[in-house]
Formats: sequence, C-alpha cells, structure tokens
Amino acid sequence: MKINTACTLFAEAEQLHTAIADFSSNGSRARYADWLDKQGDTVRANTVRKTIEAYQNLDGNCLKNLSGSADWQGMLGVPLLKTFIDNMEGFEQEELFKFRDSVFTHLRPALSLSYSPTTQEPKVASSYLWGLPDLAEGESWPKVAEVSNWYDAKDDLPADNHCAFIGQFAFQDFSQTVLGQELPTQDGFSVFTYTDANLGVVETLIKPWNPNATLKRQNAPEDLIKDASGDQVNTPKKAHTIELKEVLSLPDATGGAYTSIIPNCEWGEYFYDYYYTLMSVCGSGLGFGGYLQGTSGEDPSPDAKSLRFAVLRTDPDCGIVHFSIPSKDLKSGQLNRIAYVWNDWDS
Repeated sequence: MKINTACTLFAEAEQLHTAIADFSSNGSRARYADWLDKQGDTVRANTVRKTIEAYQNLDGNCLKNLSGSADWQGMLGVPLLKTFIDNMEGFEQEELFKFRDSVFTHLRPALSLSYSPTTQEPKVASSYLWGLPDLAEGESWPKVAEVSNWYDAKDDLPADNHCAFIGQFAFQDFSQTVLGQELPTQDGFSVFTYTDANLGVVETLIKPWNPNATLKRQNAPEDLIKDASGDQVNTPKKAHTIELKEVLSLPDATGGAYTSIIPNCEWGEYFYDYYYTLMSVCGSGLGFGGYLQGTSGEDPSPDAKSLRFAVLRTDPDCGIVHFSIPSKDLKSGQLNRIAYVWNDWDS
C-alpha cells in the first residue's frame, strides 16, 4: 500500500491533527507553528502562521507564495481558505464570520482511496483489496448467514454460501497519517460482501481481526471458485494494491443529517452554493475517515454523531458500499457498531 503522506517530520502528524480545525491566534495551530520552529523548519512554520492570519483577516494576500508541499498545504486548509475568500463577496461581515467559524471548526482528516491490479502476492496482515483474505488460524471463511440484512431480503439468500472478499486493512498502515491519530494502532479489519444480482441485493460484513490470533492466508472455498451463485459477482477477483491520499473532509450540510450544524445552508441558494463550493474542495468518494458524502442522493449518515468509517467498491469496476461509525467508537477501536448505511449499485 502506498500513502501520500502530508507530514515529513517524525511525530508531525499528531501535531497537525490537533491543528486542522483550530485557526485561533493562540491555539493548537499556533503551537504547531512553534513546534515546527523547534524542529528547525522555520519556513513551514511561517506558512502555518500565514493560514491563521488569512483566516482571522480573510485576506487572500496572506496565502500567496507559501512554502510546503501541495499535499501538506491541502491538509492545512490553504486551498479551502483561498476558495472561501474568493467567494465571499456579497455577504455581510457578521454573518460571513459566523459562517466561516461554523465551516472550519468542522474540518476533519480523511483518506481518499484509489487502486490498481497487482501480480505480486500481498504480504500477510497487510492492507489490500480483493485477492484472498488473511484469517485467524482456525477461523472459517464467512458465510451469507453472517452478513447484514440491509435490504430486508436475507431469508431469500443462500445462508451456507461463502461471502466474497472485498479487502482488508491493517491499522498500523495508517499510523503516519493525520487520520491515523484517530485510529487504533494495532490489528485491523476485513470486509466481505454477498451480491445477488437477480434480487438487486448487496449485503456486507465488517470482520475485526482477532488481536490474540495469528493471521494466515486462506484459499477460496469451492462454491466461490465454481460460482455457485451463477452470476460471477461473488467469484474471487485479482488482488489490487491501494494508494491513499490525505485530504480534508467537511460534512454535507446541504442535505442529510448534518444540515443543522452549518448556519443558513437551509436558506436556499444564498449559502447553499457557497458551502457546496467549499465542500467540493475537500476529498470525497472512496476512502476512510472524515464525513460520509452520498455518491448518489443525499448524505447517508444516520445521524450527526456518526463519521465515515469506510466507502469501498464491492467490485473493481462497479458498486459502492458506505459504512459509518459512531464518532466516539473510532479511536477506541470499537468496531461492533459499524453500520452499513448505503449502497450505490451502479457507480
């Protein structure tokens, strides 16, 4: 797995994580700048301080000729600040400042995901998509009886058929990212699905790794190899490597569970278009962390206390499943309340 990390210094991701949503004059972003100074990185420290000045004064001149990589500036919110300032004409100052504070205080780190096929066998207990899973010794390959019942059609599915393997993810692979500061440091999880093309049903299973067990690569069960379902959608696919990019995430306040947290977005085009433009600067689509955004229709978040756990494809070419998690469960690594909240069949 390849990750385009924003930070370049040891332990920097923790510093940036605390600074993402704090643009106050003496807050964690200012302390992040001081920390960079102590590491001898005075040039980037100046860039951090310029973002604070730009935010406080809504002055786009502060954002010109800044140092640091594009990925790092993106996680600092530089493109978002530029977009905010470039589109603020016509708004009264008082409501503009209120809108600004509401938007930027909800920023969260996320990871966007892309993938490509590989001919190399992935390492055991590493992160990858499709191929064959690693399961704890003595643990059986999941069957349809274990999957969700989101479509309320589980009684019509073959309970003894095995599930398709979608991918697995080791938390330690995320440790150097900003989002990794919100995740457990050990273990991981696997994702399985079962698709019935005739019924138009996709059910899922998030399977946390057993922290006390050794993982071992499994061979595919015969019913998957022989395509017992008869439509080839559950047959094993070639393994794909993952590439992740660090991005910022904003909640979809234009529709869904988060409409009430950003003032005035429900007032129609006056703030709606402004916010939608800001949201488009942030990452969305496949990936982990931050907030869910609908790949079709409105934001599928079940409530405003839930975050995006993962948005993944069920097949390399089509199908997307959305998972949410209660925000307080993320850091603790409590994965038993992950919810399968949306399926985008045709994407």
